[in-house]
Amino acid sequence: MTGQFRNASRRARVAAIAVAAISLVVFSAGCAQQDPADDAATSSTIAVPGAPAPTTTTPAPDPVTTIDVSDMKFSPQSITIEAGQTVRWEFDDDGKAHNVTGLRDIGLIINSPIMKEGEYSVTFDKPGTYDYICALHQEMTGTIVVE
Repeated sequence: MTGQFRNASRRARVAAIAVAAISLVVFSAGCAQQDPADDAATSSTIAVPGAPAPTTTTPAPDPVTTIDVSDMKFSPQSITIEAGQTVRWEFDDDGKAHNVTGLRDIGLIINSPIMKEGEYSVTFDKPGTYDYICALHQEMTGTIVVE
C-alpha cells in the first residue's frame, strides 16, 4: 500500500469511530431518565396568532359523595354538590334502623327503605335544595344543595 492510501484508510477509520462515538453520546442522552417534574418546570406555551388560547381544565368532582348514617345523625348534615353527582348514604348505626325520606315532594326523589346496614344512593340531576329526614327519628335531618 502506498502511504497516501494508508493515511486515507486510517482517516476513514478514525472518522467512523468518531461518528460512532458521537452517535452513542446522542443516543444515551435521549434515553436518560428525566424527572417529569422537570418537564413541568421547563415547559412553556407559545402564543400563535389566530389560534385559540390554551385552556385550563378543572378536575371533575368526585361523582359520589358519602353521608354516614350513624350515631343517630347524618354526617355531614349538609352538603353541596353539582348537578349529575350521586349521594350515597351508608347505614351503620350499631343495629339501629333508619331510612332517608325527602321532605315535601322531594320524597318522590329521596325515599330509602328502612335499613340497619347497607347503602342507598340517589343521583341529583336538577339544581335545588333537597331537605330530608329519617322518618323513624325525625330529629335526624339533612340538606343537599345541588348547584
